[in-house]
Amino acid sequence: MRAHIFDFEQRVLVGLGLNMNEVLLLNYLENFFSSGHAYQKKFENENYYWITYNKILSDLPILNMKTRQLQNVIARLVEKNILKKKNDGKKKMYFNVNFNVLYDMSIF
Repeated sequence: MRAHIFDFEQRVLVGLGLNMNEVLLLNYLENFFSSGHAYQKKFENENYYWITYNKILSDLPILNMKTRQLQNVIARLVEKNILKKKNDGKKKMYFNVNFNVLYDMSIF
């Protein structure tokens, strides 16, 4: 088995039950959030980043999905405690990736 997919340990990804679309999305979010181009807001002393579904879909046409499908992928990641999302009350969604889960080798 190859050790890494993007920057993530493949055994962790498999252990979390992630598919390639989810891994690609997480890699994209990690790069986008660390690029300095994402608008950041604090919720409960944690940094969350604003990004629209349209931005993700236009940057990643390889996902070949519609907005509702992307929302379902995000919901699965939230359910697995890998992604957190907050609403600012003004229809803007903010996201935070739980990298502790993604880089945790102790699940084995």
